[in-house]
Amino acid sequence: MALSTQELRAINDRFFEEVINNRNFSIMEEFIAPEYIMHGAQPPVEGPDGFRQLGERVLTTFPDIKFTVDDFITDGEKMVVRWTARATHLGAFGPHPPSGKQVSWSGVSITRVNSEGMSLEDWQVEDTLALLIQIGAVPQPAQTAV
Repeated sequence: MALSTQELRAINDRFFEEVINNRNFSIMEEFIAPEYIMHGAQPPVEGPDGFRQLGERVLTTFPDIKFTVDDFITDGEKMVVRWTARATHLGAFGPHPPSGKQVSWSGVSITRVNSEGMSLEDWQVEDTLALLIQIGAVPQPAQTAV
């Protein structure tokens, strides 16, 4: 039986607050199923341990990162979350050295959950170009008159 929108919202809010924003990775297994996979991530993110490792990598670059949930939609076994991340760029981001700049970027995550509300799959798209511009890795696009 599918969970209600209210139940999925409560699970999502608790995950974002307790696991992501409060860095309580010790409860990851309550939210991420053993067979979990994040599609499109490089390197691939699989299971609770893979998600934990991703979180630790992100924290080396953005140790003060905080996420807000801007929109939340459900459709059966899928949750769609539009989110915004805010952080200070204090560690290397790929080949780009720390800039010390305050940055923010947004993304959308589509998550398929099981009947207990545990994440089975994620598809995530985030505005990496905006982030690269803010840290100075990519030049600001020129403004053109219309």
